[in-house]
Amino acid sequence: MNHVFRTGWCFVLVLAASSSAQGPIDGLQDPLPARVWVVDDDGPADFAQLQPAIDAAASGDLIRVRTDLPEANFGFNGPLQEAVVDGKGLTILGEGPTRPRIAHRLTIQNLRADQSVTVRSASLGSFVINGIFFLELSPPTLELTRNEGPIWIEDCEIEFTEGLGALTAIYNAQSQALLVSETDHLALIRSQVKVTSTSFPWPRQTPDRPGLELSDSSAHVFESSLEGMFGMTSSKAGSGAIVRRSFLFASASRFVGGNGVSQAGDGILVGENADVRALASSFVAGKGVGFFPGNPGQPSVGTIHQLSGETRSYVLDPPLTEDGTVTLTATGPVGELVVSIFGAEPGGAFQPLHLGSRLVAPPLSFVTEGTLPASGVLTQRVSLPPVAPGQSFASVYGQGLFLDANGKASLASASAVVVLP
Repeated sequence: MNHVFRTGWCFVLVLAASSSAQGPIDGLQDPLPARVWVVDDDGPADFAQLQPAIDAAASGDLIRVRTDLPEANFGFNGPLQEAVVDGKGLTILGEGPTRPRIAHRLTIQNLRADQSVTVRSASLGSFVINGIFFLELSPPTLELTRNEGPIWIEDCEIEFTEGLGALTAIYNAQSQALLVSETDHLALIRSQVKVTSTSFPWPRQTPDRPGLELSDSSAHVFESSLEGMFGMTSSKAGSGAIVRRSFLFASASRFVGGNGVSQAGDGILVGENADVRALASSFVAGKGVGFFPGNPGQPSVGTIHQLSGETRSYVLDPPLTEDGTVTLTATGPVGELVVSIFGAEPGGAFQPLHLGSRLVAPPLSFVTEGTLPASGVLTQRVSLPPVAPGQSFASVYGQGLFLDANGKASLASASAVVVLP
């Protein structure tokens, strides 16, 4: 798979012709009919679990998940709920008063360039207690591999908890909360990624357990936190992230190494042939802890290209709307003009001149929303496009473009919304 880290094109030329219009955005609906599936184990639904819904769905479908799986699994109350999206473009939306645990483990793989997967408002992970005879290696909580199409993860909690048990504590191989390999574009937005450990403090020599491991891939991380595993034993604690042969852009994000009894983790470890750009992001070393404190980690290992400037935030809520309107919350420097960029598909192109990444794929529509007041926070209702006749829903991807008094454009974070008829 060839990975091209594009720097994109200038937005200002487009805005001159199209940023003055207000109101609904045309041309965002998927031209192919798509179906909505409901997953709920406590009410009327198509399925009680996520995997059967994925199996039944076709590319372009929406899966609404209301089932909230229990966190704990004690080895005798049934297997973990694992789900695999293999070569299908889907939107998976968690619904409930809190982010529902839609699966204990999720794999997304083999997406073509014309397919994408969006997951919003969901939790992934489990607390697994394994006995002495359960020697299975621990897979990551969320694994993305061999994907040419974009993957969008927004407002999610992704946690890997290491298995508890004598021999599993010794023999478990490296595990991550989020493992990304051979994936051309990942957008991770307002999400928490964390590795925790419940193992007995047996001596062992297991590898670094990072929050994120990125290899041969491209990722854009906005307003997210990534934390490595606490090191209870003789092994090194986990790094917030490990990056190898990949591109990573981090905006307003936090990378934290795990504290360690022997060796604390690093905030981020930048390996060979990796290109890491950071804007207003922090890299925090793990601390040595214990009666005889271990060695502290480092904030970063390897080269990070720090960008100078301020971050901007752009959020659309709720994730699903039936009346065609959502609340926009835009945060940034006072007096800047906020413009919404809308599209029907996620994209990904790093824009160094605009201090961000374009996360929405063309064709694009631009709508002027207003000017940031003295508080620096603009909140207002936004009209989204109606669902086209014959369609069961429309996906809308919105991103903020902020213009200062001199016409300089800066990109904010982004948000995905589903519109029902």
